[in-house]
Amino acid sequence: QFDQTLGEREKKFNQYTTVPEGEYTIGSKMGLKASLQLQPFHMPKVHIGIYPVTNSFFEIFIEETGYVTTAERLGFGRVYSASFLKSEDGSQYSRQTGSDDVKGACWYQPEGPGSSLHERRNHPVVQVSVEDADAFASWIGRRLPTEAEWEAAARTDLGHAYPWGDTFNPDALNIDASGLGKTCAVDRYDAFANEFAICDMLGNVME
Repeated sequence: QFDQTLGEREKKFNQYTTVPEGEYTIGSKMGLKASLQLQPFHMPKVHIGIYPVTNSFFEIFIEETGYVTTAERLGFGRVYSASFLKSEDGSQYSRQTGSDDVKGACWYQPEGPGSSLHERRNHPVVQVSVEDADAFASWIGRRLPTEAEWEAAARTDLGHAYPWGDTFNPDALNIDASGLGKTCAVDRYDAFANEFAICDMLGNVME
């Protein structure tokens, strides 16, 4: 039903893929305090979105429901500032890298007042809480994946360290070193989708 409200171009970003039931590997050997230990996980058969939720989709949800996000209620959002930015005029570096709470930052003003969704319709929505994400998922008749389901879907039944394989590739995702400075379209890294054709599972925004 939600898909029928979308234009032909937008339907590309509302696709789902089937992750088959089976034994998967989750966790890490690194032994970090916050890390789950390496272990097997029995994955149920699930359908998972190929792309992160875009600004365009989230805007439809807001317009149809009048939902008010956590950041809007609190009056601020956390904004990440990149340390490196590539441009036609050359590279720029900033000492003010990191995340800060910014008054007025929310899903339609990603960096706060003065910022907008201009030319970001197919970028992943930001400034959303778990509560907001759950409300969106419920509205379209879905649910959020559990942490274990998401990790299993990302690593696939091959148990890769990264969605695209076992070797880190800085060209496969949008991170600080990419020099983009902000989010990018969710299909920018289609060539590095995993074995289940799921895209943009690392980088761009924090899952």
